[in-house]
Amino acid sequence: TLPDQVPVVPLLMTRGIREGGITVDQALRDGEASAHAKIKALKKFGGDVIIPGTDLFTPVECVEGCELDYLPYAQPSLVKHPTPTKEAFYRYKEKYLREGFKPSARVLEIQKEARTMIAQGCKDTHAIPTPVGGPITTAQLMTGSSEFLTYINEDPEYAKEVTELALDIVKNVCRMMFEAGIDVCNILDPFNSSDILPPDT
Repeated sequence: TLPDQVPVVPLLMTRGIREGGITVDQALRDGEASAHAKIKALKKFGGDVIIPGTDLFTPVECVEGCELDYLPYAQPSLVKHPTPTKEAFYRYKEKYLREGFKPSARVLEIQKEARTMIAQGCKDTHAIPTPVGGPITTAQLMTGSSEFLTYINEDPEYAKEVTELALDIVKNVCRMMFEAGIDVCNILDPFNSSDILPPDT
């Protein structure tokens, strides 16, 4: 059914965690604690949604070799690209095709966060969306931004290959979110913006 008014969506992700009395790095490792912190923030600020997760790094974090720095008062920061070379990418791709998608510990915690929100009755009164990085953004996080731009210009077939694997990872993260009861995945692809890539690209 259509809403009777325009939904109000406060972005209570890292800010919601802080209002709930724990640090973001704690919350990223404890989905249940993160859910309770955001529920507390929701009661304070209101709004029509409650958002499990905090950022667009969930797909790339599922790529073996990725390293994030979990920060106390902000979204995580990528500190190691998992496939910075073609050799590293093909090693990972071969393993991925052989063994399949493996979720990161944090994706499992976001599932727990969503399930806790649902158990607390949030789904009865609020929509539950989550942010997920899109395939182009995930691809450049896998390789490095300047490297990916170089591949787009000089080796577009390879750039497409990285993007196709990234897309499969994004789809698997979304599948896990829906399995946890999340209503919608907000797939954000900022690297695929015309501020970065020319429209013809």
